[in-house]
Amino acid sequence: MIHIIHISDGDKHFSEAVCEYRKRLEKNIEIHTIKPIKHTEITYIKREETKKLIEKLTKLKWTVILCDERGEDIGTPQFAEMLRKGRNERENIIFIIGGSYGVDIDILTAMNPIHLFGLSKFVLPHGLAFLVLIEQIYRGLEIIKWSGYHHN
Repeated sequence: MIHIIHISDGDKHFSEAVCEYRKRLEKNIEIHTIKPIKHTEITYIKREETKKLIEKLTKLKWTVILCDERGEDIGTPQFAEMLRKGRNERENIIFIIGGSYGVDIDILTAMNPIHLFGLSKFVLPHGLAFLVLIEQIYRGLEIIKWSGYHHN
């Protein structure tokens, strides 16, 4: 199963497109939304939001992929191959999109190794990053099925 855990208080700017991909992926994906922490200290926010992520992660056997602009750049075909491999190994693939200030990587990696994955070298607004990720998951699964959705 593919999971997306994101820290967000809404996707209102991209809600129509996000709803469409959620509908297309409903049997293949679970989306978990964590409400952002409201506080004035950034370190506190990152630590507490990361703890909330860990609460979600402890319930699953998983490979964690943290979406981060510093992460590895891969193309769509390589992304599809990663999804295919995870499905073949019956692994939960969990994508994380952190909050406004990111996540505390030290706390997160203390549990299990994580992979850093770059959606873009640009810093993206949260809603746009979520839309790009969910569309690429859909595209990757369509590549695996040879549906014709993706054109090389």
